[in-house]
Amino acid sequence: MNKIFSNGIPTSAQWTDIAKMSAVLEIVGSQPNSNHMYFPRSGGLDLAGSAPYKEEPGCLELKVGDHASEVVKPSALLFESFGTDLQWAYFRLECEPLQDSGAYTAPQGGSEEVVLLAPGKAYAPRSAWDNGEYEGKSLPISAHLITRSTGGGPLVIFSKGSSYNFSESDTYDGRHANLNAAEFRDYIQRSATSS
Repeated sequence: MNKIFSNGIPTSAQWTDIAKMSAVLEIVGSQPNSNHMYFPRSGGLDLAGSAPYKEEPGCLELKVGDHASEVVKPSALLFESFGTDLQWAYFRLECEPLQDSGAYTAPQGGSEEVVLLAPGKAYAPRSAWDNGEYEGKSLPISAHLITRSTGGGPLVIFSKGSSYNFSESDTYDGRHANLNAAEFRDYIQRSATSS
């Protein structure tokens, strides 16, 4: 946290500039015990890093593996903490929906998996990744599996040792997306107070 907050950890902080959001998330992703990210609908993965996504202006690439990323269109990154017990501190990334990529003939719902064959190229469907080829050609080494957040919605990031990860058995259900930022903060504050 000291790399992000050099003058002490605040109760709340907010960033809206895409480069600053990316820089903060890059630091969070580099901390192996502080980087567990929950998705808006269900599930979660560890955040490994972040960068502005050059293929779609105004978007961030959230790295979740060597050749896999989540692409989101953020509007704000929030940080919330509750006193000296940092196990309940979290980041919340508010995201807007992305347009469907056109790689599929039917909309994919809340997210779509596509393959970026190379920078500046159109997306290919997920089946290209599974088959290792697209239109009769092997995938180039630059190919990258991308999950695009077409449904938008917030993501939250907690430390792996957080009670949110252990005492709340259903936190992978996307409950944070059913509450606005203030409501979710109140929900976590109640949990932090009762623990």
